[in-house]
Amino acid sequence: MKINKVKLKLINIIYLLLIILIIYLVYILIISLYNNSLSNNSLPLYNKNDRYEDKFVDRFVDTPSSLPTTESSPVKPITQKGCNAVDNVVDFCINYDNCCAGGSYASKACFCNHPITLQCKAEYDTCMSDTSLSNLYTAEQLKQKCSSQQKNCCVPYNSISLSSDKFDAPIKNEPSIKELCSLSSVPNLDQKCLELCQTTPDCKAYSVNVGKILQTYGMCKLYNTVEISKPKIDPISGKPSNNIATDYYIKK
Repeated sequence: MKINKVKLKLINIIYLLLIILIIYLVYILIISLYNNSLSNNSLPLYNKNDRYEDKFVDRFVDTPSSLPTTESSPVKPITQKGCNAVDNVVDFCINYDNCCAGGSYASKACFCNHPITLQCKAEYDTCMSDTSLSNLYTAEQLKQKCSSQQKNCCVPYNSISLSSDKFDAPIKNEPSIKELCSLSSVPNLDQKCLELCQTTPDCKAYSVNVGKILQTYGMCKLYNTVEISKPKIDPISGKPSNNIATDYYIKK
């Protein structure tokens, strides 16, 4: 009886070992099948002389030769469009092409035809037509260089000292001669007119009429010759009329 128990225990152990062996063989078979599947369908195996990223790109995207060029082009500076200048000679001087080009600037003539504006514009044109510079810079670089030179030419105008002592005391006068240029609807018109006449060599006199209703705005005229108009005679009294509201300033 004791021997039978020993045999039975031995048989159970053998069965257990067989079961473990079968499970192991099945596991080996599954692993083998899985590896075969990977070798047929997965990415190429890693090689120490290759970069994995390169093989990944080659597999899923076009080759670099077939891809569109993505090189970024230089960012072009934003150029100002339109004219934002109002009553400052320097603003018109710097932005001449936007503010004065085209010839339709009669209301801006005192600024666009100002000597400093024309001088700096001429320097800009000379710079742009300089072949020695055009051979060194691209068209955009040359424009930036010449625009910078133009600005440096314009800005010193703001440092000019202005003085009413350069003009005689105003008289009531309305010249009938053609003006050099005229200006209207500008704040501080009398001061602006003094500035423009003083800094314009051809200006010999200027007149200001600020009006009776709007004291801030009115009409200013610059003249390249001096004329004292004859006073109008009142037809009833026969005396000179005193209705002239325009102040006339003659440059000393």
